[in-house]
Amino acid sequence: MLNIIMSMYDKAKARVNNLGKIGDPIDSKYGILQGGILSSKLFNEFLSDLPNYMNELDGVALNSLVLTHISYADDIILIAHSETSLQTA
Repeated sequence: MLNIIMSMYDKAKARVNNLGKIGDPIDSKYGILQGGILSSKLFNEFLSDLPNYMNELDGVALNSLVLTHISYADDIILIAHSETSLQTA
């Protein structure tokens, strides 16, 4: 009997896109795959201190609330009152 242990990373590949030129596949054996069960949790953990780095002066005021970003699961929207402020964010 042959036991084969296969990781979900054994088939994971990545490619680099540089100015429209796509490179050869690269084995991706580490990290969290897109759609992985931990991806949302780790994304939120990684960005948990984001508000400390956002400048409220660049945000948009709604009454007494200043919005600089909105995040949900593994998505984030940056909010700014000008193009320059958005680039800074």
